[in-house]
Amino acid sequence: MKKFVVFMLSVFLLVCCAIGFMACTGGGNDSGDTDKPSTEQPNNPNDGDDESGGNKPVTPEEPKISVGAYIDGSLYQTVYTDENAEYKIETPVISDDITTNPNSERYFYGWFMDRNFQTPVTDDTVFKENSSIYGTWVDVYSNDFEYSVDRGEATITGFNNATATVVVVPSYLNSFPVTTIGSNAFKDKTMIRTLIICDGIETIQQDAFYNCNSMNKVVIPDSVTYLSGFTKCYSLTHIDIPKSVTNISYAFKDCTQLKNITIPNAISNISYAFQNCENLEDIKLPNSVIDITGAFQSCRKLEDIILPNSVIYIKEAFQSCSNLEKITLSNSVKDTTGAFQNCWKLKKISLPESVTYIGDYTFDNCINLTSVAMPNHAIAIGSYAFNQCSNLEYLFNSYKITSLGAYSFYKCVKVKNIVFSDNLESITTYAFAECSNLENLILPEHLDYLSDFAFQNCSSLTEINIPNEVSRIGMGAFSTCFAKKIFIPKSVSVIENGAFVNNDGAIIYAEVESKPSGWISTGPGTPWYGDHLDKVTIIWGYKGD
Repeated sequence: MKKFVVFMLSVFLLVCCAIGFMACTGGGNDSGDTDKPSTEQPNNPNDGDDESGGNKPVTPEEPKISVGAYIDGSLYQTVYTDENAEYKIETPVISDDITTNPNSERYFYGWFMDRNFQTPVTDDTVFKENSSIYGTWVDVYSNDFEYSVDRGEATITGFNNATATVVVVPSYLNSFPVTTIGSNAFKDKTMIRTLIICDGIETIQQDAFYNCNSMNKVVIPDSVTYLSGFTKCYSLTHIDIPKSVTNISYAFKDCTQLKNITIPNAISNISYAFQNCENLEDIKLPNSVIDITGAFQSCRKLEDIILPNSVIYIKEAFQSCSNLEKITLSNSVKDTTGAFQNCWKLKKISLPESVTYIGDYTFDNCINLTSVAMPNHAIAIGSYAFNQCSNLEYLFNSYKITSLGAYSFYKCVKVKNIVFSDNLESITTYAFAECSNLENLILPEHLDYLSDFAFQNCSSLTEINIPNEVSRIGMGAFSTCFAKKIFIPKSVSVIENGAFVNNDGAIIYAEVESKPSGWISTGPGTPWYGDHLDKVTIIWGYKGD
């Protein structure tokens, strides 16, 4: 029996070995024929499908560059970038600061490339190797603000923190929305270096940040429409004015390090702003600006200005811009009063047809101005308009001048010829006094009055012809002119003291037969004809022969 069992086990083992051998040799195919199609099935693209028939997710390649985002020294998040993202990143979103939660006492300052928070991360920042970005929280100090409330809205009136270097102005204080930063609210807070104004504030009043002389960064939100303040912020080199602003008034005066500004399109009024910004080199004004009264005074590095056609009022703008050489006025300008006073390098200017009045002090002391092209219509000239323009030679279309203010051409020593409008009725005090090269003077026919010292010290005049409708010649009107011939019509009823003093040797041709009572020759002061009658010859009853 035992022998039978051993036999059966041996047979079983032999059969198993035979079956294994056939499997290893291809199922018994020993012909070696390789031309038969393989019984192997091709790979199915859906192989590996789960039981539901969907594709298993493909594991993406790991990003090539990692950027660690640290907040106050601790890793907050890691973000990744690669060539497909052009090596740029989307910075981590921060929540629960004062911009999203009015009750929060902290503000996220932003993401920067350096630990000193000087170089911000922008949408264009490229990362070429594993690196880090840095952010920080800033305290808000809401308990340090003083404020008043009117109709449910708060106005900040003071800030009781003398040591804060980064100041965040919140948009809510004790649930009241802050809409205004009041005058002098931050006056003399000289430790502030960075100012961040939260969205919601609409008005920044005059001198709100007066003498914050260490402030070098200002963030103004898009909610602000009226912008003032920032006088004597000496450390500001750049300012981004939001597009929401429509009015800039008394802002950025004495910001001596400010170099360039771009005015957004919504602004219509810039009044008495950017005065004494002595390093301001370039300004760009949009077509929305109408009024720049008093702006840009004493900006000594401005050399060339082009005004858009929207600008109408330039009163007192650009005064003492001592390096301004070229100004292109808009075709809409009307009021030029005091606009270019003390612009020492301005040489030529063309006034557009929109100008009807060259206001007081417009070109006062423009010592290198050589020519002015007047409009082709009647125009009035204010007091001191061309006072001491010592190189002015040509006034094109001067015959269009209908009225003159006092000292209008005082000490214009290179003017030789003046042709007046026939509608000019008076020449005012010192209008052409000290014009020492004035040679030819043809006074208008309808002139009625020559004011005091109107042509005093016009020492190149050789002949003076008073028109037939003049009734009065003021004190010293032609004193020290050294004229040789003076013609006085009978219409003149009053000649005041010293009108023709120091015209020694002149012959005075008077149409009247004898001296009228109004021709002052006695009493206090110098007689009308001069110091002594023997220095001039008077021919009474002159008939023109």
